[in-house]
Amino acid sequence: MEEAADQIASKEETISCLQQDLDNALAQVQAEQAAAAAAGAQLQEVQAKLADEGKLEELEGELDNLTRLKAELDDQLANAKAELQAASTKAEAEMEEAADQIASKEETISCLQQDLDNALAQLQAEQATAAATSAQLQEVQAKLPDEGRIVELEEELDNMTRLKAEL
Repeated sequence: MEEAADQIASKEETISCLQQDLDNALAQVQAEQAAAAAAGAQLQEVQAKLADEGKLEELEGELDNLTRLKAELDDQLANAKAELQAASTKAEAEMEEAADQIASKEETISCLQQDLDNALAQLQAEQATAAATSAQLQEVQAKLPDEGRIVELEEELDNMTRLKAEL
């Protein structure tokens, strides 16, 4: 019996060891399952990141397109600014030229106005001279006998001269 008891004890010890090994194996399986679940979660994260990376690549493509479009718009804006500056410079030059022409014409008008004022003053002086001359002429004409009277006087003078000659 002792032998049987030893065998039973040995078998119980073996069972206990096997039970311990089974518990350890079960714990290891559970740990590996947990690790596998964690790896699965990580895999899902990686897959999500890869999906995001695909979106990221798509977004990067859109960003490249937008960057290219912005560069084109910047070029168009720069061209428009250059054209506007050129038009502004041209308009300023034209305005300066117009201002110079206006100033020149104003100077010409001023000179013509001065010439007109001088001519008017000269005309008024000549009119005054003509009026004075006319007045003098009227005085002289008033002092002169009329032509009919002169003819009469000439005839009388002729008659007297004949009479004198006869006498």
